[in-house]
Amino acid sequence: NALLFLMVWKAQCTRNKSEKIWIILSGLFCFLALDELSSFHERLIHPLRSALGTSGFFTFAWIIPYSIAILLLSIFVIPIIWRIEKKIRFWFILSAMTFITGAIGFEMLGGWRFDQANYQEDILFYIFFTFEETLEMAGLVMLVYALLSLLQTTYGGFSIQISGASSVSLSSSKSD
Repeated sequence: NALLFLMVWKAQCTRNKSEKIWIILSGLFCFLALDELSSFHERLIHPLRSALGTSGFFTFAWIIPYSIAILLLSIFVIPIIWRIEKKIRFWFILSAMTFITGAIGFEMLGGWRFDQANYQEDILFYIFFTFEETLEMAGLVMLVYALLSLLQTTYGGFSIQISGASSVSLSSSKSD
């Protein structure tokens, strides 16, 4: 998704109409990928929970600053998304709602269950965790569709050229 956001930004640059939100979203999705890889947001749980005194739905306290960031980002993203063709806008909104329902909503449910079970992971916690991850991935897949649709309809598509050997033979001969 980060690469596709970058491609949308680059496509806009070719038309001398560059909106910085696309490059910002590209960077944000790079950050989210690194965050997922390094578990940075999980490292925020204990310090934030101690500092803010959270429990229950906010046991995994990282959701507080990330939710605030989502709200602030939406101030800039919504006007841009609203100008996009209706069908593509639908997929952008659905992908965001699906991802956020998983990442924030089911994370809150998991935190609540983790707190209720005295910081033990049980079957209900794992059910919430499974829904969380599934919704996050589904949201990302829908976003790929939305971005590819945007590139196709608004900018006439794109192509990827892989340079290399001028010809490759896939046939083989068998000698008896």
